[in-house]
Amino acid sequence: MSTMSMPQASSSRGLDLVGKVAVISGGSRGIGRATAFNLASRGCSILGTCTSDKGVTAISDGLSNEISSQVFEATSRERPSGLKIKGLVADIFSHDCATTLAEEIRLEFGGRVDIFVNCASDPMPGVIGEMGVEEIQHSLLGNIQTPVLIVEELVRRQYFQPNSRIIYISSIRSRQPWSMQLMYGAGKSAGESLCRTWAQAFGGKEEKVGTLITVMNTFQ
Repeated sequence: MSTMSMPQASSSRGLDLVGKVAVISGGSRGIGRATAFNLASRGCSILGTCTSDKGVTAISDGLSNEISSQVFEATSRERPSGLKIKGLVADIFSHDCATTLAEEIRLEFGGRVDIFVNCASDPMPGVIGEMGVEEIQHSLLGNIQTPVLIVEELVRRQYFQPNSRIIYISSIRSRQPWSMQLMYGAGKSAGESLCRTWAQAFGGKEEKVGTLITVMNTFQ
């Protein structure tokens, strides 16, 4: 798969996120990678998850080099010395995804998380009358169980910093049901429900939680 080219950043872009750390599931391509590029261009360190060594290279080398050339060199600015961009194999369908992610945060980012973007998901549509137990459980694991476990692990370890953010990438299917995408829509609806509860629980502690609905999901 070819690497998506990112637009060059404007010289007026401020480095308002220097010293911050963003964790992005599904950070090697699509919306996740675009989000990682945007945050890194503002000085935010990135830990992006993926499912293969190729994805790790796309983040640790590819994205990092693009940030250097398209953002800092293109605008004659020095890249912040503390800006770190790393990829990590942490599959949302693995039962140890959350602990794998948390350990990498501890080792590479000093146990700090300022932004968590849940972008990775199971695209299995779920056609009524054609699903089996394994398909349903697989979808629930990737779209509901793993995001919950990641937030649980980060809260338990007290990695979230004051004024941190949790962002859940949702879909129009969470609001407009379709019989050909039962499990996908159900998973996104559940994710939005989780965000409302997290927002209520963390709202008084300066953390903020929100969802971003995509009209078209291009993940394959």
